[in-house]
Amino acid sequence: MKPSSITIAKALSSGYIPISAVIVPDELYDPIKDASGDIGIFGHGYTYSGHPVSCAVALKTLEIYKRDKIFDHVASVSDHFQSRVNKLNSFESVGEARGIGLICGIELVSNKSSKEGFTPMGSAGRVVAKICQDEEDDRGAQNGDCNVPATYNYKESNR
Repeated sequence: MKPSSITIAKALSSGYIPISAVIVPDELYDPIKDASGDIGIFGHGYTYSGHPVSCAVALKTLEIYKRDKIFDHVASVSDHFQSRVNKLNSFESVGEARGIGLICGIELVSNKSSKEGFTPMGSAGRVVAKICQDEEDDRGAQNGDCNVPATYNYKESNR
């Protein structure tokens, strides 16, 4: 699959300040650019387009990504992270868990075979939290496997 456009936002500034952009391939950009000579500029915008402070933060963020080799680090730990994500597929309440790099999506279901959602809608978090708490109680609270951290720590995940 090859996208025709990619929207980017929070990663441009590490979430510190509002900024966004759309990346398009030349086959989309060139006709727009070429037609602008005849019909005028392709006028569009976003709420935070081109703000100098946002742009300065984005440039600094990209500089830090490069300086600190963030993408190299992601490449070095993403296979391990994805293998851990894949293990989530063994849980009854997970219809599918998949991802790429350090991004994943987890489909929570009440019935694994039919992939039926939870009723009432919006109750999945509460139900899955209860399942995790019950499992943790069965194994002993010190294990903490169901207490998923908001951040991924490669060293801690190797325990």
